[in-house]
Amino acid sequence: MCVLPQNTSSVAIGSTVFNLAQQAGFNVNFTYIEDTLPDSPLYIVPSLKTNSVSVRAVERLMEKVESGATLYVSASSGILRNFVRDFGIKVTKMIELESGLDKSVFSDCEETFVLDLPLVKKADIELTGAKALAYTSDGYPIFMQCDYGKGNLFLLLSGVEEWLSNTPHAFDKGYHKIYSLIKQ
Repeated sequence: MCVLPQNTSSVAIGSTVFNLAQQAGFNVNFTYIEDTLPDSPLYIVPSLKTNSVSVRAVERLMEKVESGATLYVSASSGILRNFVRDFGIKVTKMIELESGLDKSVFSDCEETFVLDLPLVKKADIELTGAKALAYTSDGYPIFMQCDYGKGNLFLLLSGVEEWLSNTPHAFDKGYHKIYSLIKQ
């Protein structure tokens, strides 16, 4: 289930999510973040931006995860309420960047691979319960997994879906591998 904010870029981002899910071998349905949240084994909140999710919507998502669902969040510049506690990380410092791409290494997975990921910030992170699955080229955790209740949380500190929606030939470069990791 792709959970989208109600804004002008959500259609393009939703199309990107659909394509990545298809390449990763699964189907995805769509809902808006403030609507009733249908039951699903997987929730995808793509390219989260600041102030795009209400407290109640976050609570509904976390209730689903606590009951056994998986939640994947990619964040370009936004965070969720209780982000640090729920995702098993402690952010010690945020480093502002000029927008650019980073060759991020996905190494703690079944297959090691490298993807260029768009970054606007890097976070110096202490893992307090999460496991890092990928790192930026200079060693900062960028993709993490954490158990939550009976479910799982995945956090990617890159708004990759929004970037891919504006990138020619984006779907032949292996970005679906991120979705393969979260589909379980």
